[in-house]
Amino acid sequence: MKKLSTMLLSGLTTTLLLTGCGGGGGGSTTTTTTTSTKATYTGAATAGDFANYSVESDGTNFKIKYSVKGKVFGDKSGEIDVQNMYENVFFKDAYNDYYFISGSLGMAKVKFDTATAYVVGLNIPQTAITADVLSNVVNKTYNIADLDSDTGAFSLKLLDVNTTDVNSLSGTWTLHEVTGDISGTWKVNNNYIEFYNSNNELEANVVLKPGESRSGIIIDKVDGGFAIGLEAKPITETEIGTSTFYYFDQTSSYSCFGKVDVNGVNFTYSDTWCEDGARDIDVSGTLKLNPQIDPDNDPSTDNNVTLNGLAKVDGANIYIFYDAKDGYYIKINLDQYEFSLGSNKPLQ
Repeated sequence: MKKLSTMLLSGLTTTLLLTGCGGGGGGSTTTTTTTSTKATYTGAATAGDFANYSVESDGTNFKIKYSVKGKVFGDKSGEIDVQNMYENVFFKDAYNDYYFISGSLGMAKVKFDTATAYVVGLNIPQTAITADVLSNVVNKTYNIADLDSDTGAFSLKLLDVNTTDVNSLSGTWTLHEVTGDISGTWKVNNNYIEFYNSNNELEANVVLKPGESRSGIIIDKVDGGFAIGLEAKPITETEIGTSTFYYFDQTSSYSCFGKVDVNGVNFTYSDTWCEDGARDIDVSGTLKLNPQIDPDNDPSTDNNVTLNGLAKVDGANIYIFYDAKDGYYIKINLDQYEFSLGSNKPLQ
């Protein structure tokens, strides 16, 4: 497989676009076109910056409206018309750029001035987080894939998000890295939370999505880069079952989209389309569930970490964040910039 990058989401609203005209002695006629917001995503640009975008449709035509704000791109917004190309998950604009949309998460390629940004996001309500919502996403540990915006490399980390009182809408966070732990505080800001470091400086904007089995997370690092992941809970072959996921794959040089069939620890994927024309067809492999990693790559130290909820592709340094019930398939290649975003829940 190959690639991907950044986006975001929200609830359901409906706008009526009015028309009307009448004429002559025959009376008047009124035509009403209903345009609805199919999904709104909240998340981050892969290069950094907080991002939102929504998908609107009148049943035939689709439009993406987006906004990006931060240190990398400044304060930008816009909209673009897209066509439904495949299975209500892959869309294309007039510039032949592709978009991945699903009920759980998505990716869009947005343009402003001379800049282009990939944005990734979670489909969450555009309403303020309450204590009830918080109780489903905090006091948890998350597996995250963290992108270094300077090197373009991903690394796997563990993140704790805790609170002693959900009604305070605040708490503490701890990021576990090879070089040591980093901690700070957090507080709610509308439909996301803000991470502050030990100097009380804004460190990141964090989007959390409650799930039936695992919560999802996307992090906008304010100084550049982003992270994405899922709640760290052990995964079993029985839980995986049999599922078909649509994916969008992004590398530093090209993109692909396609489908992957997962049956327990076995998978087979095929690219439906690739930007460079070199599609992979019926490629199979096996997965190792809840793999262990050696953070310092030193066998003499006893500090192996079990990545509960992740799957590792046998024979490759590739890890998959997987949850069929909540609709997540996120693939990270640690040897090169390669990022896949997928779901088994097409946009409804």
